[in-house]
Amino acid sequence: MQAKKISAKYTVILLLVVFVAAAILLKTKPQPQVKLIEPTPMRVVVAEVKATDFQPTVVVSGYLRPARLAELRFEVAGQVVARLVEPGRAVVADEVLLRLDGGDYRDAVVEARARLLQEQAAIERDRNLLALAQRNRQLQAQEVARQERLGSESLSSRAALDAARQKLFQLQAEEERLQFSVDTARARLDLQQVVLNRAQRNLQRTELKASFAGVVNAVMVDVGDRVNLNQKAVELIDARFLDLYIEVDGTTAAALTIGQTVQVAAGDHFVAGELVAIQPNPVATTFTHEVRVRLANPGLLPGALARVTLPLVAQKDVVVVPVTAVVRDEGHTFAFTVDGNRLHRHELILGGRQNGQQVVLSGLSVGDRVVARDAAALTEDVVVDY
Repeated sequence: MQAKKISAKYTVILLLVVFVAAAILLKTKPQPQVKLIEPTPMRVVVAEVKATDFQPTVVVSGYLRPARLAELRFEVAGQVVARLVEPGRAVVADEVLLRLDGGDYRDAVVEARARLLQEQAAIERDRNLLALAQRNRQLQAQEVARQERLGSESLSSRAALDAARQKLFQLQAEEERLQFSVDTARARLDLQQVVLNRAQRNLQRTELKASFAGVVNAVMVDVGDRVNLNQKAVELIDARFLDLYIEVDGTTAAALTIGQTVQVAAGDHFVAGELVAIQPNPVATTFTHEVRVRLANPGLLPGALARVTLPLVAQKDVVVVPVTAVVRDEGHTFAFTVDGNRLHRHELILGGRQNGQQVVLSGLSVGDRVVARDAAALTEDVVVDY
């Protein structure tokens, strides 16, 4: 049997009925109930603010230098004829390092010694002549007295008396000259001795010697070179003790004292050092004070980098918090305290810090509970758990 075909009109009506029914169902669909969920408190680590004694320190770096360094220079000019050491050579005190040609200086010694001997002989001669002159003057004085007794009535008597007096005057003048020579003999000998001594010293200065036991660091001249007076020739160091040169600010310098013991770290070595110098007036360009620390060399080469820990002025009963509790943001410094289960932000004024502890000058009180770490992500009035 053939099926009956549904007309288009009934199809449209059927679709409209389905659409209206669906719209009614959507319209009458019950609304879901809103469920309020309480926020989960953020868990934080809390530390109690305490008051304690605080010993601040500062670590400063610098380079080690030999405690004793000498730039040896020739005190005379000449040509180098012997170079007896090289850099790195250990030497003892007074060991000869360089030698100049000493021919001219040896001749000067011979000349000065000869002049001294001549002066000594001349002085001895003048002493003998003085004794003779004194006897001659005495005899001539007696002759003048005799002529005066004979009288001056005749012309010949007056002439003889005048001649005797004239000769007496000449003998007196000669005696005075010889007396002066004898009296100044010691001074003339001293002058000649000074010339000889200087010549001998100049001859000795043709050998450049080590002023102390140490190690040759540099030799600036070689055989055949012509050196001038006061020209630097050898650099000598004594590295048994090293000096650490550092620069510190005024606050640090004021807390230090000469003779104070400090700890120095250089490589794998930790050595006790002594403060031996503190510059009282700062460097004009940097306003820093130079400080020198001396230490026994534990086996380091000069030039090694070292660090020294300098203790500053100790503080009593100061408020401290963990360094990780401090938050810095856009020029502000603050920390969060916990009151009940909510956070409160406190602006801080800080002091020094040491070994993970931060001094708080203002903003917190002893007994406050602060967020000890991971505080940068927190905000005011957040609910927390701890």
